[in-house]
Amino acid sequence: MKFIKREKMKILQKIVGIIYVLAGLGKAFPQLENVSEVLHNALLANQNTILEGVSEWLYLNSAFINIFVGIALFSSGLVLLINKSLVKAAIIGQILMLICFITILHKAYWQIFIIDGVLFFIALILLLNQLTPSFKDKKQRNLQTL
Repeated sequence: MKFIKREKMKILQKIVGIIYVLAGLGKAFPQLENVSEVLHNALLANQNTILEGVSEWLYLNSAFINIFVGIALFSSGLVLLINKSLVKAAIIGQILMLICFITILHKAYWQIFIIDGVLFFIALILLLNQLTPSFKDKKQRNLQTL
């Protein structure tokens, strides 16, 4: 039963990896998402709040932010697809990115709670799966203690 669950988790991890790779590539095409416009709307929505200064800095540096986020999304998705030793770090990075996105954009775009909320929940599931030892690992540890 655990084997089936691990296989389903690997499939989910690959799907999320593809989503992040595509999202990273999408940052290169302003027709898909104009990051400068999104950050400008966030700045307007966050006026007179604790987030105003950060929102202003993000907007003023939107070209850099677009490149940085695009690379972060693409590379973390690629790590999920390759499924090597950096998977935990990539998932933790994705969780931190999602927290930042939701914090900065929630007043301008309420939909972020749905879209990024689902991705946040999936990332937590994937991270817990990575942190839980598999049956094979437990069996090896038991054999080593004999």
